[in-house]
Amino acid sequence: MITYQLIPLQTLLTQLTQTRLMGPGQPLIYQNATLTLQEAVDPNRLIPAQRYVLASDFQMIERLYSTFLQQHALNIFALTGGLWFWPAPKDLTTFEKLSNLKPKDLTTFEKLSNLKPPANPKESTAEKIAGAIPLTPPIIEESTTPTGDKIWLISDGMHRIYTARKLGIPINIILVQNVPPQYPYYAYPLANGWNEVIELTEIPKGFHKKTYREKNYKDLFRNYNEIFPGIQKRRTSSHPLS
Repeated sequence: MITYQLIPLQTLLTQLTQTRLMGPGQPLIYQNATLTLQEAVDPNRLIPAQRYVLASDFQMIERLYSTFLQQHALNIFALTGGLWFWPAPKDLTTFEKLSNLKPKDLTTFEKLSNLKPPANPKESTAEKIAGAIPLTPPIIEESTTPTGDKIWLISDGMHRIYTARKLGIPINIILVQNVPPQYPYYAYPLANGWNEVIELTEIPKGFHKKTYREKNYKDLFRNYNEIFPGIQKRRTSSHPLS
């Protein structure tokens, strides 16, 4: 059975204000931004910058959704904060892939079956616990288009949102507003939105995953992994100038 601990909303929002960019100086991009929980959002309102989803990833999210509902009556698409969870030992390989953490980098996964669960698995906590995988509402940035329109651009949580959209259910999000204009999201929103997103079993060589802003686009990466290790997947670059 999955064991979990909740992260209160205010704790989650406070932690996210410590998000740094990957570029020179690693500025705290959300330090003066406005972060709020938005509940029951239509996934179609959220604009992707990524042209694909991996079938294996959204299938894992579907399994996680079903498992939490069955075991804890908890809808992971309706989180009002974050959580850390431990998969059952038999599910280690599956959920290790979900978190993108490698055994050589996180040996606690190999020892997870020997860890003692917390005394109260539903007790709120602000601290990471060894071997736990983070799960939060997707992070959405309010972005201004060249025409001046405000859009809600997906910064983190593409596969969670895609899965909710596929299942036809709303999703809670963390909305970030008033992001410093000198630090826009590192890729442009897709002109045709979800109509441009395709399902892949693997990423073909040379596939352009996103339309990046500039050659030094990596300087604009939001480093959520620094706060919630494993929440953000890193894939091979597809930038033509990288």
